[in-house]
Amino acid sequence: MPKKPKVLALPEIEDAIVSKDFFCKVCKLSKRHAEYLLQSGLVPCVRTGRKTRSYRIRREDVLHYLIQREQHPEKYRPPKNWYSTKLKNKMIGPMRTLPQVPADAITGYYETALTAYPDVLSIVQVCNLTGYQRHTVLSWIHDGRLRSFYIGQKHAIPKVFLLEFVASDFYAKIVDKSKRHQTAIRFTAKALKAKEV
Repeated sequence: MPKKPKVLALPEIEDAIVSKDFFCKVCKLSKRHAEYLLQSGLVPCVRTGRKTRSYRIRREDVLHYLIQREQHPEKYRPPKNWYSTKLKNKMIGPMRTLPQVPADAITGYYETALTAYPDVLSIVQVCNLTGYQRHTVLSWIHDGRLRSFYIGQKHAIPKVFLLEFVASDFYAKIVDKSKRHQTAIRFTAKALKAKEV
């Protein structure tokens, strides 16, 4: 007889917002693995800036992660060298303070940058433009945050879909922002400040 499909038993989480320690416990993760998920944006969170309880994670995002991990475990695995001391020191450190800009204001920067790109982008081109790694971009697509379609067997992302994504609250709230993302924010902040003068 064929085996019955495994049914995922989701935990009951009373609090609407949980800490990283709780996230580790309920998802059975090491602290380093959890750090990767939170810093990469694979699990949305808010960073408080405090030394303790520095992450705030929504209950819905924890449950969404558990469901998606069951279906696509490979996309939540850290890179092979993630646990090395060298990479740890490079990735985890005090975040530089970034100016606050409206989520949709950053589109002007990307509209200008996109003039050098074709109307429909590849995964590699999205990586080059945003500064994020391939597996991160694919996770955005698989989660339905970045819309795309297939050309043959490859993802294709129209410019309008990418602009829609970079203007989203999700993109603005990525904790460990790439250098190119940070550049876009600083450029936008300067442009907004210049308009006020």
